[in-house]
Amino acid sequence: MKNSSKLLLTAVLAITISMTGCKKDKETVQDDIDPVKQEEPKEEVVEYEATFPLTGIPTDSAIDQRPFAVTINNHRQARPQSGLLEADVVYEVLSEYEITRLVAIYHSMQPENVGPVRSARGYHIDLAKGYDAFFVSHGWSPDAKERLLIQNETDYLNGIEGNNDGALFKRSSERKAPHNSYITYDNIMKGLEAKGYNLMGEPAPLTFYEDVDVELEGSTADSVTIDYHNLYDVTYKYDQANKTFSRYNGSYHAVDYATSDPLAIHNIFVVETKHEVIDDQGRRKIDLTSGGKGLLLQKGVAIEVDWVNKDGKILPEKNGELVKLVPGQTWINIIPEKIEQRVIIEE
Repeated sequence: MKNSSKLLLTAVLAITISMTGCKKDKETVQDDIDPVKQEEPKEEVVEYEATFPLTGIPTDSAIDQRPFAVTINNHRQARPQSGLLEADVVYEVLSEYEITRLVAIYHSMQPENVGPVRSARGYHIDLAKGYDAFFVSHGWSPDAKERLLIQNETDYLNGIEGNNDGALFKRSSERKAPHNSYITYDNIMKGLEAKGYNLMGEPAPLTFYEDVDVELEGSTADSVTIDYHNLYDVTYKYDQANKTFSRYNGSYHAVDYATSDPLAIHNIFVVETKHEVIDDQGRRKIDLTSGGKGLLLQKGVAIEVDWVNKDGKILPEKNGELVKLVPGQTWINIIPEKIEQRVIIEE
């Protein structure tokens, strides 16, 4: 019993000494460490090698490929469309009667699927040529057919030729013809390569603000409505949080068909020009060269400008100087004359 007590006492002493030694060593180590100030993380500055010429957005991607333009259906039975989110520039212009059609220019992004693709008009070709863009459509007016098929005026891909309808252009079972023709980016490239076109090139750049936070002067424009006619009237509503405009046809909110993501537009350029009906189908001749009145919408601000045609591009100008665009997507709405009667601005 005496030996047991002695052994127990020895064990307790050993444990106590061990713990005391550990504590002393720990304190000694802590005392030997100099306090270090925690530095705040530095914001990483990313340097890009290039800028996309039609959006003004910096990039490390190659920019030496030619753009392509697609004529897209805007009939109410064709909405929502596919691929408009990825376009750099979109023109909206009257087709027959009060129906508008879209010409979407693609360069910085490639749409997985785009459409519904619709038939060409002569002035659609002019708009595409301003960007040295391949021209993609499904069908054509007599004038457009003459210029594309007979005169071979520009590089193009058309769903009405050969077996393209079914091979490159696919029909959706969810919609009725002629509102159901679609084409993928891969099939566009496949079709252009098969025709032996040179895919390399770079469009001349548009003029953009370098400072994305630039403050603009002009009239407040929280909502802008453009009168095409009833179901084809367009309203753009400004989103202060994102500094972009959403698009509406009447009560219909323009979104992507596949993702339901809304369009987010940085520049809206409304231009008035002379329109002339030329046949009993309501087709038009539209003046895209003479220049005239325009209205530029950016960051919830409206600026009265002129429009000019420079090398085939319709651009905003004021006092003889080109007006810069905000980096991002641009929509150009071409309307008949009397812009002051066709455009309603709400603050």
